[in-house]
Amino acid sequence: MAYVFDNDESLPPISDLPLDLASLDEQVVKKITAAHVGSDRVGLSTLLAEEARAETFPYISADVESPLYNDAYAAASLILAYRLMAEAKFLDVLRVVDLGMLRGGIEKWSSSFLPIAHAAQKLKDNKTRPKPFPASPVSHRSSTGPFKESEKTGITMTKVAKVAITQENVPDEGDEAENVEVLDYSPYTFPPPPPKKIKLSPAPNLHSSGSPIPRIPVASLSASQFASDYLNPSRPCIIKLEDEQCPPWTFRVLKSRIGCRLVPVEVYDEKDRTKGYLGESWDKELMSFDNFVDEKVLSPEKGEKLAYLAQHPLLQQIPNLQDDLPSLPYAEALDDLDKNAPEECEFRRSPIYSAWIGPGGTVSPLHNDPYHNLYLQVVGRKYVRIYSISETASLYPMKGERCNTSNVNVDDPNDKLYPLFKDAPYQEVVLEPGDMLYIPRLSWHYIRSLEPSINVSMWWGARMGLREVSGEFKPVY
Repeated sequence: MAYVFDNDESLPPISDLPLDLASLDEQVVKKITAAHVGSDRVGLSTLLAEEARAETFPYISADVESPLYNDAYAAASLILAYRLMAEAKFLDVLRVVDLGMLRGGIEKWSSSFLPIAHAAQKLKDNKTRPKPFPASPVSHRSSTGPFKESEKTGITMTKVAKVAITQENVPDEGDEAENVEVLDYSPYTFPPPPPKKIKLSPAPNLHSSGSPIPRIPVASLSASQFASDYLNPSRPCIIKLEDEQCPPWTFRVLKSRIGCRLVPVEVYDEKDRTKGYLGESWDKELMSFDNFVDEKVLSPEKGEKLAYLAQHPLLQQIPNLQDDLPSLPYAEALDDLDKNAPEECEFRRSPIYSAWIGPGGTVSPLHNDPYHNLYLQVVGRKYVRIYSISETASLYPMKGERCNTSNVNVDDPNDKLYPLFKDAPYQEVVLEPGDMLYIPRLSWHYIRSLEPSINVSMWWGARMGLREVSGEFKPVY
């Protein structure tokens, strides 16, 4: 069964892609070019695109990471997505789209992939394609690089009959099926079991009483007042949104809208729960979103690795989610450091949106971020602790690339190694749905989810860091 493209779904010219062909290996260029030209035969065009993508594999292994060849992989994936679309394999298109965007970078490649992703998602959701016997899944396990795809979340989503399928004996659509696995591509065929009773995670042991963070109703705070009272003096505050301003999301709603799309999740052992990305067992794994929610967030199995979708540009991967965010002027406000930033400074005039989704007990270790941050609590509750920049020396920053992260484990501080930490003053709050916390740029903060949670962060402004000068830590561009 073939699919006829609309005019706005045509494969873009190679010259329009963010790809430096001149710097690639000659054989890689030859394969990508041949795949882009394609063939009169639909199946052969798909094969050429698969070969082009496979040609990039040696250059994007975990040991030889190359941004240049990540782009080559993304370009080949884009071509493959269009070839699969012509065969009406809409689920395979979405899988290839996600792998290409995640490898090449969502911010860099989203504009190239979104037209084909939107078309495939729409057709899949509308069930315009009759349910033929599925063709062979697109092979991609060797292409995920630093991500490890869960064995439970390969191209197959819901197994209806457990019978082995082989590459050598895949029937064409309409053929009689024998000894072949029958698949249901819809992730919503069977509703997930009800979530287990949630056991709340306690807030960490407090060394001293933290001071509260002011909570202001959104109707009482103008953008100019926010800039003068909180942004410029680097003072945290909580902006309480009206009910209708908060995204109407639940885990069920997001599953229905995101479904089987692939997302990279952080995974780690229980022993590293309070260490997060600092733990020895920390790794990344690709999972379909619906499986992530069912298996890792709402009903995690005891003894299984913990998982957290952290700082992922989900709203760029699934752009229609941005329509649910409130239109507020706060992320347009600038402080004096922003206004005086040099031209060469990396500057975000429009906010960077990141999603944070996980079970109770997930931890973001004590760290600081290079931008202003509005952190919106959509579902669940989270404990947040914030330290001023002036307390940096008492928080014992790491050296080198992780200089924005503290050596102190807030849940289990070592008073002998870090004696100043216990007396460092801080502010704290438990965020409720509808709370939007302003975390000042470069302020140190620790976050722990108290129950399954959904959050969105918005970063903006001039990118800055902390530098030690004569024993004091000061902001620098």
